[in-house]
Amino acid sequence: MGAEVPCNGQYLDRRALATDDACKLSRTSAPAGPVSFKVANGGSRITEFYLYAPDGKVAGEVEGIGPGTSRTMTVKTGKAGSYATACKPGMVGNGIRGDFTVTAKKKQHG
Repeated sequence: MGAEVPCNGQYLDRRALATDDACKLSRTSAPAGPVSFKVANGGSRITEFYLYAPDGKVAGEVEGIGPGTSRTMTVKTGKAGSYATACKPGMVGNGIRGDFTVTAKKKQHG
């Protein structure tokens, strides 16, 4: 789905395609710091997208993504670890979960 392109410290090419029965990510990892996801709804029901921190708490969410539309969510991941994503078709239940890894922040070269 494209090359990883940092922009002001954010990785903007994280895409999620939410359908009625799947939640597909273009990439399943990012360095710690601000990360943006562009969530497209290819399903027939309104959906939500969540990023859960390693402790299970919601790190970020975007709601009300109607069929055929997309929204962008930016979240600041504070530390490396095993996160989880979830698409919630119909905005109910635990959603369709997936693994997402946050790695140590990359050092700046200069």
